Amino acid sequence: MKREVWSVLGLAAASLVLGACAADGTTGGLVSGATVHVTLNEWTITPDRTTAPAGSITVIADNKGADVHDLVLIETDLAPGSLPVTAAGDVDLKGAGVLVLSTVADVAPGGTGQFRLDDSTPGAYVFVSTVATSNGKTVGHPYAKGMFHAFTITEAPGQE
Repeated sequence: MKREVWSVLGLAAASLVLGACAADGTTGGLVSGATVHVTLNEWTITPDRTTAPAGSITVIADNKGADVHDLVLIETDLAPGSLPVTAAGDVDLKGAGVLVLSTVADVAPGGTGQFRLDDSTPGAYVFVSTVATSNGKTVGHPYAKGMFHAFTITEAPGQE
């Protein structure tokens, strides 16, 4: 009887481990690599870390503000406060020196969103917000109000 119980428990544990793997060989809902938690608020972006090693990086945006915000990760050699802007003062996401890598759109107050970079490379990046709305109306231009933060992807351990 004890042997049967242990066999059932062993099979259940194996099922949980294998069930976590997606058909494409990824870990499905499990996160591997670096994770960066970014807090959004009126008018700040605060990552829990400012660097991460190259490779797989999951970015989780947590909106602690009262307005809807987005989070955009831009690769650039430009200084974070010197990105090209539109006439309204918003980041020009198609401007010279700006390469958008990923976006979390419209994170509601109290909500979260995330994106994953599977093959990130070392370099200079900037987190920016381009949206601030309340009840569907624009309430500000986040970049013009300082809603950006530098981020660096470093060489992964063992890379040279």
